[in-house]
Amino acid sequence: MITMRTQLSTAQISTSFEELRATAPRNGAGPPEAMSPLAVRVHGEYKEMPGLRLTVRQAARLFSVAHDVADAVLHELLRASVLARSDNGAFSLIPELSFANT
Repeated sequence: MITMRTQLSTAQISTSFEELRATAPRNGAGPPEAMSPLAVRVHGEYKEMPGLRLTVRQAARLFSVAHDVADAVLHELLRASVLARSDNGAFSLIPELSFANT
């Protein structure tokens, strides 16, 4: 059995800090299609790993991107109300509200 880890290609990593800032939602929350492709991927990773808390440095290492790119993506998700940042600088997923009656 071959186990393959998802990694970003050089082309995907080449997204610059400025491009990420330009595509970030400006009014706070936005639909996933308004987010950069890397932000959509990072959001998916947070959803797949409940309880994940990452600093910018840890995110850069985990997602194999430069520190400034990781910072831009995490702040894009923060502005979109997808992530919250703790006092120690760690980013974590904001739980989605469930409107189901119990």
